[in-house]
Formats: sequence, structure tokens, C-alpha cells
Amino acid sequence: MYPMLHDFYLSRIVKEKDYSRFILLTFGKGIRKLRPVCSVMNRMLPVSAVVAFFLSICGLVINGEVLEFCDYNDFHFPAYMIIFCFSIFLHEVGHTISCIAYSYRLTDAGILLVKSLPIGFYVAYEPKRSRVKKEEVQLSLAGIEVNLLLASLCILAGSVWPEQSFTLFMAAYSNLLLMIANLMPTEKTVVDGEAALCALFEIKSAIKLSQKWLRSDRRRRKLLRSGMPGIACILIFKAIRFSNRYYLVLNVILSLSPMLILLWKT
Repeated sequence: MYPMLHDFYLSRIVKEKDYSRFILLTFGKGIRKLRPVCSVMNRMLPVSAVVAFFLSICGLVINGEVLEFCDYNDFHFPAYMIIFCFSIFLHEVGHTISCIAYSYRLTDAGILLVKSLPIGFYVAYEPKRSRVKKEEVQLSLAGIEVNLLLASLCILAGSVWPEQSFTLFMAAYSNLLLMIANLMPTEKTVVDGEAALCALFEIKSAIKLSQKWLRSDRRRRKLLRSGMPGIACILIFKAIRFSNRYYLVLNVILSLSPMLILLWKT
């Protein structure tokens, strides 16, 4: 039985340059039938995520006394882990919805591996020949928008359900961390932040562009002479470089921070 499982595992592995994909699901042509529904959901997702987050924060400010009843002793770890894993899954569902809405050809979905270590889920698709900036940016940010929407729903639920508020607020915090982790550009793997920047500014690599401008004294002086816009560019380039250099360290810190909060509370 073990050799069969081993062969099945190897047959599902697709090796890329810096990472590997373990395929769990392949997509057929029948998924195109979902395009009308996905188009509506894709248009609603950015606005609904931002509006829901604004309303959740307003509700938390208005109903501030719920924080007084927020007790870490009521933390329900199994429920938290279910919401957390569901959030990672729905992040990729967001990308899938956007792919279907824009008629991208989905190929497969599964687990992303770096040196045999699972670091998350993925959805693979074939790029279009004719590139549309708006579509590519939304496709890159769809998963992040889902996490923002889930964080908002958790905050709203915690505001009206004080008995489970700590668990729900921790779930909201974890969704915000997933947003940050996916927004940080890196060369080590394909993440939403790098893809969104490349699509928005129509460049091949935001990281290589930042390195190109920061390594050249002439280019840095040119940016400084342009005033505040140039200074802002330098700060953005430095943030991109920092994210790329310490991506794994930052992700470990973000991943452990919920547990550190619990230990600090106890």
C-alpha cells in the first residue's frame, strides 16, 4: 500500500523553479457555466469587503462594551482552527471566482510546497494573450478581499455574540494577517502582492525594479530631486526590498502572533 501512495504522491507533484505544486483538483470545461454567477460575485467582492470592514469597525466602536466581556478563557481553539483553515480555503475560492468571471482557463488547484514544506493553497490558470490591467489586478487581489470580508464578518459576529467574542476576534485578526502575508512581495514564491504590483504598473517584477533603482546612485538622486513623489518611491522600493529579504521570517512572526497573544493573556 505504501509504494502505491508514494507513486500517487509523486504523480501529483509539479515542480517549478522555486516551488512545487501538489495537485488536488483539476478543472474541466463545465466550470464555465458558473461565469454569470461568478461575474456578479467578482464585481461585488471589492466593494462589499471594504464596506463590511468599515461597518464592522463602526459597530465595534459604537458597541465598545463588548470588549469588556472579551475573555480569553472563553477561547475555543477547535472553532478557531476551523475558521482559520476555512479562511485559507476561501482565499483561493476568491481567486477562482475571479478567474471564472474573466474567462481564464483554470487548470488545477492544490497545495503549494517549498522544499516539500506546505505553505498554502493555490489555484493555477493559463494567462490570456490579451492582457487587461483591471482584470489582472482584481484577479490578484480577490483572495485578499475575501480575507477582509471574513475578518469583517468575524468582528460583526463577535460584537453581537459576546460569549464567543474572543475566538471570533482572533479569527478576524488571523484573516487580517493572511491579508498582510499575501500582500508582501517576494521572489521566493508567487504571492498576490507581487502579482498585483506587476499588473498595476505593467512591469515584469516589482522586486527587480526596486533593486534596480536602489542600487544605482544616479537613479536614487534622480528620485530625490523629484521631491515628495520620488521620496515616496524610494520608501516603497525599500519596503519591497525588506519584504523580499525577510519574507519567511515575517511570515513566521505573523503565523505565531495569535499564539503569542494567547500566551501573553494567560
